[in-house]
Amino acid sequence: MRRCAGPLFYALALSVPVNVFADDIHERELDQQVQELRRQVDTQTRRIDQLESMMRSTGVTVPRWTGNAPATAQTPPWLIAANWQRVHPGMSADEVTGILGAPSSERPGEGGAKTLLYALEVQEGVFLAGRVELQDGKVSAVQKPELR
Repeated sequence: MRRCAGPLFYALALSVPVNVFADDIHERELDQQVQELRRQVDTQTRRIDQLESMMRSTGVTVPRWTGNAPATAQTPPWLIAANWQRVHPGMSADEVTGILGAPSSERPGEGGAKTLLYALEVQEGVFLAGRVELQDGKVSAVQKPELR
């Protein structure tokens, strides 16, 4: 029995440093990626500063950044978080679509139930999705968008 445990223990002891070494390599790679992103941000910041300086020198007013991206006319209403705050139980389907816009899809349920699905693929296999559940034409539940 002791002979069997010896090689097994030795193999386990050797595997720990390999895993730790792999973690160290992964951590270094992540550090390098962070450094590269910082360089890119610095480069973009310099370019923006140059462009704003050029605009000012030609008399063009430069808008100040507030930290919030403005909603554009092309932004679907369901992607604006404040709109989801306005949807509440008891609303009709028309009221919901008036606030969130047309759903990505609808799913019928049993006994007059219906689910309005709002989804956007943000990366292959990763979706931002929310839904509004209706029972007898009225909102019964709201699930705000989250990544899935």
